[in-house]
Amino acid sequence: MKRFIASLLCVLLAAPGCATGMTRVQTTPRTPVSTADPSVLGDFARQLPLGSRVRVTVTGNRVIRGTLLKRTDQALVIQPRARIAEPPVEVPFANLISLEQDMPSSNTGRAVAIGVGVGVGAALGFLLLIAAALGD
Repeated sequence: MKRFIASLLCVLLAAPGCATGMTRVQTTPRTPVSTADPSVLGDFARQLPLGSRVRVTVTGNRVIRGTLLKRTDQALVIQPRARIAEPPVEVPFANLISLEQDMPSSNTGRAVAIGVGVGVGAALGFLLLIAAALGD
């Protein structure tokens, strides 16, 4: 019985490490969904509060993520978010393909759930190792 539990534990502890190498991630190129009229995008941009995070796709499928600093009748001024500071970018409404408010998501709940799962798994593994060592 002791030998069976020890070999079962070895298999159970090694299985997750072997399974991670088999996952595949398939990526598809992302294309902008909205090619709206510049006046419609302008109306939407006027409703966004200054200082909000935005994600702008301009012609050439270039994506700018940043903070909305200023809006005029003809353009938006966006401060790009990057590791190295960049100057503000003025984006005319005629060059906009899509505009959306970028909502930063906090994954605190997911991090807590992962931590609890790892803790429970480690505790269960430790208890099974003790049972295997002391059993028989």
